[in-house]
Amino acid sequence: MESRAEIDRRRAHFTDAFNREDLTSLRELCTEDIVMMPSNQPPIIGIDAAVEWWTTGFEAFRSALHVTPREVHIANGWAFDWWDWHVSIVPLRGAVCDVDRGSSFWMWRRQHDRVWRVARAMWKSNNEAPSVWAGGVGYFPNDTFPLM
Repeated sequence: MESRAEIDRRRAHFTDAFNREDLTSLRELCTEDIVMMPSNQPPIIGIDAAVEWWTTGFEAFRSALHVTPREVHIANGWAFDWWDWHVSIVPLRGAVCDVDRGSSFWMWRRQHDRVWRVARAMWKSNNEAPSVWAGGVGYFPNDTFPLM
């Protein structure tokens, strides 16, 4: 149960860091070899690419992310975390505000320092037109962030 509570705390810390646009904390919450898989985009591989991806979004939008956990299963140094999310997005320049909802599946890996970090992340939008954070292709062109 201690690991499950730690996963819950770290997920809440991630949400808080995202909402504060705290790239240092977001980086610390992930493994160096993180793979993020937003819909409609190629995988984002490695922590530097993930930070660049978040930076691109934070430079254009203010966001408020909220999560509702569904399941956490822990086995052999991995935790499988399924949760629902909704996000409110306010553009900084000339676009329309947006609200998006969806589901996420994360794989946390316990590191040598005994700390759980996100190693793999997949998510999808329930909206017909996904938002900036759910693979909206108009927001993050494929050639603006590194893949490796």
